[in-house]
Amino acid sequence: MIADAVKAYYTSIQIKNDFIDAYNNLGVLLTTVGRSGEALKVLKSAIRIKPGDTELIYNIGKIHFEAGRYEEALSEFLTFLKLRPDDGDVLYLISVIYMNTEEPQESLAFLEKAVQRSPGIKARAAKELAFQKYINRNEYKNLFSY
Repeated sequence: MIADAVKAYYTSIQIKNDFIDAYNNLGVLLTTVGRSGEALKVLKSAIRIKPGDTELIYNIGKIHFEAGRYEEALSEFLTFLKLRPDDGDVLYLISVIYMNTEEPQESLAFLEKAVQRSPGIKARAAKELAFQKYINRNEYKNLFSY
């Protein structure tokens, strides 16, 4: 079924080359089945057609994030925040990037904003490996306490 869905999305794009939802759905599907390089090409094609589309920007950033390409992911997520500054998930992902790149102060600043926007992120952050070595530091204790 996946092969049929991929083919259908590619056909949709050929028929209507500005059908952004088809690009985005195809990108997500390709990522799901481990074809992230192809997904990135598809999503970058779409972003040239519709610059500033936050869903596309998020998905491009997420592919980079999951591949450990933090600099590229950070660039995408910061662009996203210019358009939607209150998105708790993106604020959280940026905090994880900063933690993984050994920048705990920057991480904490974004994590605090993320928790303010979406309190449920506190539990998610407490389970994140990147935060484990900092969880007992004073500046994090208040954030992780319930």
